[in-house]
Amino acid sequence: MIRTILRSKRPLTTVAFVITLAGLVRLQMAGAARQPARAQPQSAVSAPLSAANTVDTPWPTTGWVCSSPEQEGMDSARLEQASEYIDHSCPTRFSLLVVRNGRLVFERYYHGSYSSQANNIKSMSKSILSVLTGIALDEGLLTGVDQKLDEFFPEYFRPGDDPRKHDVTLEHLLTMTAGFEWVENGAICFQCFSSPDWHRFTIESQLTSNPGEVFNYNTALTHLLSGILTRVSGTTTRDFATSRLFDPLGMTCVAWSRDPRGYYFGGSEVWFTPRDLAKFGLLFLREGRWEDRQVVSGQWLDKASRLRVRTTSDTGNYGYWFWTKNLRGYPTTLCAGYGGQYIFLIPDLDLAMVTTARSDYANAPYATYADPYNILTTYILPAVKLGLPEINPGGVAHLPDHGTCLARGAFASVSGHEFSLVETTWDDAIAVDGGLPEGIGGVRVFLNGRRAYPSLVKNDGIQFLVPPDVPAGQYTLEIRTPQGSAYQEVEVAEYAPALYTSRRAGRSWANLRSVRPGAVVDLRASGLGPSVPPAPVGAVLDQPRQLAETPEVLVEGRPAQVVSAELASTGIWRLSIRVPDEIPSGPAVVQVRAGGVLSQAEAFLEIKTRPRVRQR
Repeated sequence: MIRTILRSKRPLTTVAFVITLAGLVRLQMAGAARQPARAQPQSAVSAPLSAANTVDTPWPTTGWVCSSPEQEGMDSARLEQASEYIDHSCPTRFSLLVVRNGRLVFERYYHGSYSSQANNIKSMSKSILSVLTGIALDEGLLTGVDQKLDEFFPEYFRPGDDPRKHDVTLEHLLTMTAGFEWVENGAICFQCFSSPDWHRFTIESQLTSNPGEVFNYNTALTHLLSGILTRVSGTTTRDFATSRLFDPLGMTCVAWSRDPRGYYFGGSEVWFTPRDLAKFGLLFLREGRWEDRQVVSGQWLDKASRLRVRTTSDTGNYGYWFWTKNLRGYPTTLCAGYGGQYIFLIPDLDLAMVTTARSDYANAPYATYADPYNILTTYILPAVKLGLPEINPGGVAHLPDHGTCLARGAFASVSGHEFSLVETTWDDAIAVDGGLPEGIGGVRVFLNGRRAYPSLVKNDGIQFLVPPDVPAGQYTLEIRTPQGSAYQEVEVAEYAPALYTSRRAGRSWANLRSVRPGAVVDLRASGLGPSVPPAPVGAVLDQPRQLAETPEVLVEGRPAQVVSAELASTGIWRLSIRVPDEIPSGPAVVQVRAGGVLSQAEAFLEIKTRPRVRQR
């Protein structure tokens, strides 16, 4: 299990110090003399793509193609509201760019900034290092993320070192789980970046955890990767990046700091304009393709942006030097840097948002980091206009067993797309005057024109409560959104018993605790029939309710005593049962029967019998 070390609620997005170490870090500006790069072999993945693999994108290599928000399915008024918010409430923010369908639809600069101004992107550069790692793997310069650190820096490993250091791999660097002692922005951070050899300092630091066990954000780890790229490519990290990544995309690295030994800083102190950052974002949205070439494999970008480590950071969870977060129901990949430098990437919407800010605030307020999230979720996402909703064939199911027959007074789910831009939920706490919301997020649900009650709405799915008083029979389900309606024929049954479960160790458990024969255990179920008194229509519970007919519960086929059965919350019954005697240890199938209908044999209880006492 991977643990997380975080010492601040503030998102971890790079070393926060302002570079003033003239004797320690050399700044190389664009146009300055570069070390000559060795001739490089043509990458196998740089071969031209077939016509079938090209994307109908106006590639911005030499300049962005601009479009209006409305032409790309966005609301310009909402984008203007975002701009006004930045003008009045975000004094440290410099830029806001929105790319939709490969075209630049919005671009503004603030507080004295301008389009050609390059920004120190801080830890956003870690995501660039991740892409460079993928390119090195594509070219065979690296063989896999399981390669050991000691392969690349053997001179820093000494006899008598902690043997666990030999277990550190590239994957541990990429996921910030190498285990080296480190406090981002702490004393050890400044000691490292004030030392004559940053690589030696990092590797000779003690291990405070086993490699792979603890997430501890550490910019020194990305600098190790910069050294590795230099050693395996035979050129500098900057020249490697320029020939493989920056030049193909038409990006200009205005400046990139180096350490005292000449290695380019891996993970911070790199300068780009917002327009060039947007190109990097488009490369991600195009799965590594650019014009007629595959710059980096799409498989690598998929691996790098997947959740690898759960963190407690507000920035999100972690992949391979990319962050990942669910924002308003959309899987979102983030490149994030100190001071509020962000690229938000939402493939489901073919959308990228770029925003830069001042990066020289040694004590930047927390709001500096929160602003970009507010801008995206409050203004940019709601600006996207949806198409007509569609229900997937066979996409309507009874909860919790996903049966095709819905049940009176129980929850159901609908899968599809174009339902809603933002994820919205309902619970009893937000019911108005004791009544269930008749629609949420602008979405309403009907059965033959009769109102049902949505509890969850997101782009690709809806959950709703079937009214408890609808007669059993065939119905036309209507999902009504501001864009239009989608329809599906469904069946509602009087009884459709099902047990709520939790997934663990490959099984679905009706209760996660182990129980002994004869013990009382609680189960949760739905589709058990009418209640006494009848459940209120369109209202939250105002008094406890019992089932009109007590259901039968079977454990391994043996009847269990039903101690009580009552409506625990809207749409969900709580059954207290006594486990039958003589049930052997191990997983036991538990089922519920109501109205002559038996639930599926997919729920389990963990039975733990008492050990027999040997008689003397």
